[in-house]
Amino acid sequence: MRQHRRRTARADEVYTFGYVGNSVWNAALITISRTGDTITLSTERRRAFPPMRSSRNLSREEWTESQAIVERSCFWTMPEDAPQLGLDGTTWSISGRRCDQHHECSRWSPYEGPFYELGCLFVRFAGVELENDPP
Repeated sequence: MRQHRRRTARADEVYTFGYVGNSVWNAALITISRTGDTITLSTERRRAFPPMRSSRNLSREEWTESQAIVERSCFWTMPEDAPQLGLDGTTWSISGRRCDQHHECSRWSPYEGPFYELGCLFVRFAGVELENDPP
């Protein structure tokens, strides 16, 4: 994790999606970072020990798509928290940093809306399946 922070600290723009399920072993951390013209997606999954890690470069088209969804979701003005309802579910968090701007927000079991759409983008780009995904 420390190595991950060092890499993203030098990035021009970074977005991180975190997912924590009912168990600490059902968690994912997906990061999209842009440094100059290089765009990287890093994934860490905790479904087994040791955690599974992967990384790949994103295409310019994928980056453009991600930026369109960030803008459409109004991520930079999205409320940090929303009221939590229920007893069982998952916690999703998304953080972003660009220039001097930093924003974080989290939701409990989001299954619709702009926050959900943005989280699903990370999951799709990473090619992972999250347990208890909605139908």
